[in-house]
Amino acid sequence: LSVAALPSNPAQPQQQRQGAYRALGDAQAGRTGNVLAMFKPNSSVAEMRHSLDASGARLVDGPTPAGAYLLEVPGGENGHELAALRGDPNVTMAEPIEEAPAE
Repeated sequence: LSVAALPSNPAQPQQQRQGAYRALGDAQAGRTGNVLAMFKPNSSVAEMRHSLDASGARLVDGPTPAGAYLLEVPGGENGHELAALRGDPNVTMAEPIEEAPAE
């Protein structure tokens, strides 16, 4: 025995809820990076992950066509987290960037 659940009035469209849901592929979802970083070209994914974990950074986007990554680094421009990234042997560049203006 099978039972199908049908709307009470199939001619009425379903109401859509408005909310903060965003698909993972949404280009504007959660881009809160504050540092642009580059890694040595021969760095493995494991080495890059270690560099991020050791500094407390989170990958936000990338790589760009130039090979840079947008990171969210706690502590900002003067934090020890950015200094840790800059001192990492796999990191060739780690520079703070300004946040994009609100739209």
